[in-house]
Amino acid sequence: MIASLGKSWEMTKGHELPIIVVTLLWMVVFYGLSFVPTLLFAEVTPVLAVFSRLASTAYSAFAAAMGVAIYGILSSRDVSGTFS
Repeated sequence: MIASLGKSWEMTKGHELPIIVVTLLWMVVFYGLSFVPTLLFAEVTPVLAVFSRLASTAYSAFAAAMGVAIYGILSSRDVSGTFS
């Protein structure tokens, strides 16, 4: 596990900023959508609660997809076989 994390850090070297920016941007967007209804309205209706949960779930799906995409990019660049 430690070797895989080290290899991941090595392979993402130089690409940390775009990965962090995209992740934080989408986190702000999805969690903003998730929390805004509860902050703006005193009474949380079932519709607002569903909207909030959908936004939170959408972020979870996006985070998983982002991890898969980053892994795909990294594994295609991996020529040493560390991920095998």
